[in-house]
Amino acid sequence: PAFYRCISKIYWTFNFHHLTELFIGTKARERQWAARPIAEGYWDNRDHPSKHFFAERIAAFSPIHSILEVGCASGPNLYLLAKRFPQAQIVGIDINQEAVQYGNGQFAREGISNVKLFVGKADKLGEFQDRAFDIVFTNALLIYIGPDKIKEVIEGILRITHHALVLIELHCFEPDDEREFIDVESVALDEFFKDKELWIKRDKLPKPRGPSLGLSPRGACKPSQRLKIELTLI
Repeated sequence: PAFYRCISKIYWTFNFHHLTELFIGTKARERQWAARPIAEGYWDNRDHPSKHFFAERIAAFSPIHSILEVGCASGPNLYLLAKRFPQAQIVGIDINQEAVQYGNGQFAREGISNVKLFVGKADKLGEFQDRAFDIVFTNALLIYIGPDKIKEVIEGILRITHHALVLIELHCFEPDDEREFIDVESVALDEFFKDKELWIKRDKLPKPRGPSLGLSPRGACKPSQRLKIELTLI
């Protein structure tokens, strides 16, 4: 309804987080996620259907010797990958120190030795060499990166990718879908990749059968919010 869309637009326009971002940019989200108590809750979802989906998508690029997740929280997305690729070097970085420490502890308790999590930021990837990882992926990370840093983040991620970059992000396919997250398309991904030698596959995630894939921070995504982008270097 038009009235609902109007109220929703007003709400998100004057939302505290949105107003804070207008003044200080991406740092607003960084402060929020760095202090958020996400460690245990995220780890408990390590066997969720969505994690199996992610693992299948990444496994399609086998053989794989190294994997990096940017924005890994406590590492739930890396759990199944570690078991599937026990010989691979698997690394995750996240801004939340508590989540990183918790995740490393859980991997140690599970006897998984090929995963290491580090505290880090998506726009600070200088410690990694060019093309350092066969596969680099994100899961609902870019929606929290503002216009002030999005180009730097994408270019940095692309620089350290050797074979394939998998971006599983939220996107509004419906023009009247009002929400607080940054639309991936609004940052013009094509602009960053148009001069690169890449094979690009972009499509919606499938509708879940049985348990929801649960790809939205607030629960299951609507069809209008599902987007999977795969970028393979050639």
